[in-house]
Amino acid sequence: MAAAAGALSSAAQGSAAQASVLALDPHDAGVPVLWDGGVAWLDEQGVWAATPGAAMRKLVSFKALGYPHRFALDAGVESAAGASASGPLAYGWEEFNEQTPPMGPGDQNVPAPALPYETSIVHRGVVASDGQVTALPCGSESEGAPLDYGVSLSGSSVAYDCEGVPPGAKLEREVQPSYILLGDLPTPGTSPRTIDTVGGHFQVSGDYVAYVLNEGYASEHLVVEDRATSTVSYELPKALVENLRTLALGADGTLVLVGAEADTGCADGASTTVWLSPSSPVAHKLGCFFDGSLRPVAGAWVGLAPGPGAEASLELVTIASGSARTLATFANPGVFAPAEQVQPADFDGQQLAWTMATCAGTAVEYTPEVSAMAPGPPASAQCPVRFLTHGVLHANAKGVFHVEISCPLGCPLVEPSIAKPAAIAAEGGDFVLSGSSTSTTASFRLSRRQLRYLRRHRRVHATLVALSVGLGSARESKYATRVTLAG
Repeated sequence: MAAAAGALSSAAQGSAAQASVLALDPHDAGVPVLWDGGVAWLDEQGVWAATPGAAMRKLVSFKALGYPHRFALDAGVESAAGASASGPLAYGWEEFNEQTPPMGPGDQNVPAPALPYETSIVHRGVVASDGQVTALPCGSESEGAPLDYGVSLSGSSVAYDCEGVPPGAKLEREVQPSYILLGDLPTPGTSPRTIDTVGGHFQVSGDYVAYVLNEGYASEHLVVEDRATSTVSYELPKALVENLRTLALGADGTLVLVGAEADTGCADGASTTVWLSPSSPVAHKLGCFFDGSLRPVAGAWVGLAPGPGAEASLELVTIASGSARTLATFANPGVFAPAEQVQPADFDGQQLAWTMATCAGTAVEYTPEVSAMAPGPPASAQCPVRFLTHGVLHANAKGVFHVEISCPLGCPLVEPSIAKPAAIAAEGGDFVLSGSSTSTTASFRLSRRQLRYLRRHRRVHATLVALSVGLGSARESKYATRVTLAG
């Protein structure tokens, strides 16, 4: 795996100098965080980590059933000094089946899914520096089922989501019961503090904790609390949080919010982004961003901004002034963050980690020194296909042609076909190809009528076409070659 990452390094990170590919994950890697001198991340199989010069290694394994996933991961990194050691790592992983059960007599023969309808599987825990894994409990089923995946870590404090009524409490409001537990390591479930009716967004950093209270539709608001004094530092009204996409809380109480307004005036997919702090608890606009790093650190934050055109740029933003420096550029926003995730980057004031789509999988990118990064032209979002044909192609006795196809960079999905002439048009299936010099065989089966046509004409000049899916929001590309077919 390390060799594969090295081979792809120049192509995958052509948009940013002084960044390297630590690993190439064939799955949708998400929520990268700085950890143990490198990067940790999640995919559908578990929690992984990699460091410069070493192969990726699995920290925690999950058994995936083939349904959509949501991830949360936090190493609590709040400064460059804290990133050098291998401290704890908190993770949350959810696989969910949101389909409704079949209804009516005609649906009774539908086989039961591997994951029951309208349910999810959740794994949450903390990985210690020695590799030991501790689960994050929510209490008994009657007190609150552990049906949410959110986690946040800061020093020896870990906060995590639970659904249901907190232990010992009564449901008094007509809202979906939920709460977060805020406890200390290494025994997070021992006498933790509960914060009731939290509406999804929360984070703990330094001496602060931020969370959205959902006490009813009209009273939803965001609270930033000083944990050292057990007092509210400042609050944000419903208007600033009802469209909230990302909450990023710094150790000094500075808050960056992506999605702070409903009518943003931003490019498609981007959202108005603001910042607040204990000393200035009013919304200051930073601009339009798609998403950004897990925390603001030392007065700076890294965000993904739109433009120019369909492109996107990774920006190092000085919060107080709003000034920004471009670190890297991408053909489209989906190239930067290929998995559906919140906070697709981690920044500690010096180091930066993020994930990037490549034709052969998700590249886990890392730079040890942000000040050395310089943008270059964005790498192509297309995944080229090659037909390996030599001479006349002959159909076998069953009317099947075999054609070798390769993807030098890899192909997330390629669909080959015989496009012309229409009389022998045929599909060749679809393939996922890794990036290498090896090839795969596409087979085209002609019908009896098509085979008679071919044999009647003895030799036919045909066009082979392969549609290759691009990266992010890039359109699929068409690759064609002319061949001679014989029956």
